[in-house]
Amino acid sequence: MKDHDLLIERLSQSARPVKRPLPPGWRVLVWALLALPCGAVAGLLARRALTDWSQSGALWTGIQLALSLLISVLAVRSAFTMSIAGRHGTGWKAFLPLTAIWLTVSLANMPTDKLSTSIAEGSGCYLFLVMVSAPMAAIMIAIMRRTLSLYPVRSLAMAGFGVSWMAMSLLAFCHPVHFHLHDLVMHLAASVTTVALTVVAGRRWVAIRPVP
Repeated sequence: MKDHDLLIERLSQSARPVKRPLPPGWRVLVWALLALPCGAVAGLLARRALTDWSQSGALWTGIQLALSLLISVLAVRSAFTMSIAGRHGTGWKAFLPLTAIWLTVSLANMPTDKLSTSIAEGSGCYLFLVMVSAPMAAIMIAIMRRTLSLYPVRSLAMAGFGVSWMAMSLLAFCHPVHFHLHDLVMHLAASVTTVALTVVAGRRWVAIRPVP
């Protein structure tokens, strides 16, 4: 009985007032307001030329931008929801239709004639996406730390997925209107890298640790 009383006393001394976290929708808004400026500043370091919206394929680029923003917002909201105990976010299958539409638009926006391109251009896209994603992912992890998560890998993977799509939306403002196959491959590679780095970097900060 004495051991129980000692445990209760220790827990009561370390207890802090409980403050209810913001709903997932508001947390998405806070994240966007903080992350987008940081991502934009990081993108400026790449010194890429701005998109020429007067070209013929600009409409397709605008559709890609809208889809990227929509997928990002849904994925980030799902990550915040999943980090709350007892709540279930949007499953991965729900993102398949939107991702398929984005891929279809990207393929439709590829030029039919063979233009002179190089792997270096695709590598530049990869570097831009990773640079832009880094600060946005760090802010995401900091906000998720407010609630922690019983399933940190699952929550962080969804968070990295959302961050990668937000980075893709920023790339639309400094990328040639027409896509090429090596561009698409590098974009997907950057997304995988962002998800992996978000999980590795955030796991120890987001996971709920057992009470000693």
